[in-house]
Amino acid sequence: MSDAGSSRANDPARSAKILEQLEQRERLEATVRLAGSVAHDMNNILGAVMGIAELLKAEVPDGHPWSEDLGSILDVSLRGRTLVRELVERVREHKLQKNRVRLDKAVRQVAGLLKRVIPANVRLELDAPPETLPEVNGDPVQLGQTLMNLCQNAVEAMRDDGGTLALAVEHVPPGPDDPARDSLGVVRLTIRDTGSGMDEATLARAFQPYFTTKSKSEESMTRTDKVRVRGLGLTTAHKTVNSHGGRISLESELGVGTTVTIDLPAIGGPVTA
Repeated sequence: MSDAGSSRANDPARSAKILEQLEQRERLEATVRLAGSVAHDMNNILGAVMGIAELLKAEVPDGHPWSEDLGSILDVSLRGRTLVRELVERVREHKLQKNRVRLDKAVRQVAGLLKRVIPANVRLELDAPPETLPEVNGDPVQLGQTLMNLCQNAVEAMRDDGGTLALAVEHVPPGPDDPARDSLGVVRLTIRDTGSGMDEATLARAFQPYFTTKSKSEESMTRTDKVRVRGLGLTTAHKTVNSHGGRISLESELGVGTTVTIDLPAIGGPVTA
């Protein structure tokens, strides 16, 4: 090493500055992880509040004093979830915090939350066999957030007429013609509802960024408006799945229902961040 290089390496001021920058980065990453975790929990809490408020509102006759109060709770909760969405979007701009994730466990956790808030006319079916699936390499907060919001969108599509929400996780090995046939295949997550569904025009735009009409009241919103306002939207789910090296697809038929399929690479070796 040259004398100049040795001088720079031994410069106490420069070393202290580098150390300070590293510490600032670590603090920032810790803050980002905390913000993501808080956003995930708050979104679940607000979803539960909205679900209970809507159940109560359905039991209260029009004109009852509680009806207006419950409507206010729904409006405030909706605004809160909008703020949570903005926070989550900020968090997503930073590096993912990947770990080994068991999708079957994540699905059972979300199903446990949904059982407490879904309307009585919506039936929940779960097919997530424990300890029989490979893990995936992913950010548990982002994956859990995406799963919860897709489920909430599905429930909203069935709120008026009822139906079935079916969640399934399975391992799909690579086929003989698969370019990645030497891999472990994918872990497939399926979210299927028997709700209102989408026509071809809406389906074609499903992954495009949505725009909410805040001037509309809860009562005047169409079912499609409500799906767009609540949850993070399919466009965000698409970004999350892509950032995990996966694929997301959508099938829907008007009056029949919608199926969202997510494939994430299965892992068997060491996880890389």
